[in-house]
Amino acid sequence: MIKRIKTIKNFGIFKDFTWHESIDEFKKYNLIYGWNYSGKTTIARILRSFEVKSLPSGFEDSEFVLVDENGKEISHNNLSFHNYHFRVFNIDFIKENLYWDIQEANPFCFWGKRHRFRKTIEEFK
Repeated sequence: MIKRIKTIKNFGIFKDFTWHESIDEFKKYNLIYGWNYSGKTTIARILRSFEVKSLPSGFEDSEFVLVDENGKEISHNNLSFHNYHFRVFNIDFIKENLYWDIQEANPFCFWGKRHRFRKTIEEFK
């Protein structure tokens, strides 16, 4: 599991980001939210780089390092050599797979263990 983003350099709004010790580490489930142009899409693009095993177009000179629960670092230099399974459904995914003007889509399907994420109304009472 990824615990934190150690550094981000020259990637979107992040020119020279270093994870500060006051920032909580990632947990099993994480929600990233913020104002427009605050870096949400940039973080999604970093994670998607590991999914597609390459940097997005226009970000070839960008750098980043993520740290897992064992302290192992994975970076822009070793996108093909990791055991993590990222799935990011952001604007880049939509542009690459859904063609609204001709009403078509690239085939994609994800099978796997269902995770219980939603609670019923009764569980909130």
